[in-house]
Amino acid sequence: MANIKQQKKRILVAERQRMENIRYRSSIKTAFRRLIEAVQSGDAAAVEAAHQHFIALVDREIGRAHV
Repeated sequence: MANIKQQKKRILVAERQRMENIRYRSSIKTAFRRLIEAVQSGDAAAVEAAHQHFIALVDREIGRAHV
């Protein structure tokens, strides 16, 4: 366990970021799975909607990423 105040804060920030990353990763995986299912079903409208949703999630994550 950290003894320095800044280290304690950094541990909390890292945990919060880890949970946020898990949430984004899960939603992107779900959107990709739904896109694959839509492609396999052959419904063009469903494919387009699933693709738009997937791209929006990926773009949001790219914009959020820390460089």
